[in-house]
Amino acid sequence: MTVVTIPESSKVLAYIRHGEAELNLTYLYDDNPESPHHLTELGREQSECAGVQLEILMRRAGIDSPASFQTSGYYRSDETAVIIARHIGGQLSVSELLRERSLGKLNGKTSHDVSKSWKEEPKKYGVEEFEELKERTRRFANGLPQGFNIAVTHRDVIVAAMADVLGRKDEPQFLREHPTPNCSITLIDYTKRELLLSAVEFVEAPSAETREPNAFS
Repeated sequence: MTVVTIPESSKVLAYIRHGEAELNLTYLYDDNPESPHHLTELGREQSECAGVQLEILMRRAGIDSPASFQTSGYYRSDETAVIIARHIGGQLSVSELLRERSLGKLNGKTSHDVSKSWKEEPKKYGVEEFEELKERTRRFANGLPQGFNIAVTHRDVIVAAMADVLGRKDEPQFLREHPTPNCSITLIDYTKRELLLSAVEFVEAPSAETREPNAFS
């Protein structure tokens, strides 16, 4: 893992995208936290690896336990967090600010329909706008305690947080630059508002030739 210095007396947040879930293997989008989309075997393996890497990172930084450890409350994020907690400890809690991006009328649609509608005008369908998502990540960060915090959440939340810290507004281009795969780790220092580590992945999913996962959720 890339060596990262975690400044003392800083507010640092490790964003973890949940492990590969059953939803990622379908062409259906679902932003409902009560839908039982569980981790796949690969997703559990990814979560184990993320836990090991966080344990190494914390040990090198002299951190005994996270200042806070929160999830979005979805099955896939909670299951990821429980696996990670076996390696680093911490008391888990749920924050609605970490929830999946709201898809409005596009919820429950196929990836083909979503992609087509997204190019037209997502606002027309009630999709949560990128600036709204960025503001949500700011509110979440403002409520964090000082120290090393962990949040298990979803791709667009993490991308929005990175874009907000870097002052980027061009969502399509930024999404292409930061794919944020399952169980990647992204570190943000909110004291200095700096991106310390951008979406480092430890277990890669099979190639598109053998699997075509839904990359959104």
